[in-house]
Formats: sequence, C-alpha cells, structure tokens
Amino acid sequence: MKKELDNECEDVSNNHPPKSRETSERVNDDHVLAQVGQLNVLIVDDQKMNVKLLQRTIESLGVSKSNIVCCFDGKEAVDAVAKKDLKFDLVLLDHEMPRMTGSQAATVMRSNLGFKGRIIGVTGNAGTQQKEQFIASGADAVIVKPYKRNEISAALVQYVKCVG
Repeated sequence: MKKELDNECEDVSNNHPPKSRETSERVNDDHVLAQVGQLNVLIVDDQKMNVKLLQRTIESLGVSKSNIVCCFDGKEAVDAVAKKDLKFDLVLLDHEMPRMTGSQAATVMRSNLGFKGRIIGVTGNAGTQQKEQFIASGADAVIVKPYKRNEISAALVQYVKCVG
C-alpha cells in the first residue's frame, strides 16, 4: 500500500532535486509529523464502530479531534464538503452506505464540487472490481478493511508529502 501511495505523488515531487532517501526522511520527519496534526479529515462510514475506530486511529497519529468530522453516509459527506466552512484535506470513505455509495460520493465531490484533497476508499470488499470503481470515481487510493494502522498513517503522511 505504501508503495502505491508513494507512486501517486511522483509528479509533484519530481520538480525537486533528488536527495538521498535516508537524509530526506530524517530532515522531513519532524515537518511531516507537525503537518499531519493540522490536517482536516472527513471520516465517512455507515457503521458507527468503524467511524469510531478510524477516528481513534487518526487521533493516535496526531490529528486533533477538533479537525475530524464524521459522517454516516455518502450524501451527508457530500453535504459536508459542499458547505466549504471547513476545507478537508483528506476524506476516508467507505463504499457500501445508504443513500449514496462511496463511489457515487467521490464522483460528486470531484466532478460537481471540485474537491482537490485526497480521497481514500476504505472498504470491506477486497475485490478488484470495487477497487477499480473507487479509483475511477475519483479516489486516490483504496485501503481494505480490516486496515492496519500503518496504512492509515501512510495515507496521512503521503498527503503531507504531496502538498508540502
């Protein structure tokens, strides 16, 4: 998963002169960790337990509780992004939800709302078809449940590296 996320940012990072990987990682660690704590994250899942688990995982990685918004279906998530009173940097989006699926929500966020942040699909379906559908709908990556903490961490860090 980390390799997939690393590859997604190559175009952004190619405009900087190459550094050794070890030196680059050491120099950027403090900067990345500080920026992760400032991210505004939208968590979307119709299962309250999954929302709580993702919220705790995100908080344990340094994101402030006040920077996390939780929604319980795709329509609610689209409405939250449309309000624009809080600019989300990252959306963690389940697929199978009532009123609007994650793929449908991602499409609306990208096409209708012009959402520029990262959308990460977080789904219980490991099938290739659903992953491809998520990506085609505008998701940047897909993480399969049950996810590992390091997969969520990699998504946060990759966002910071892409924009920072």
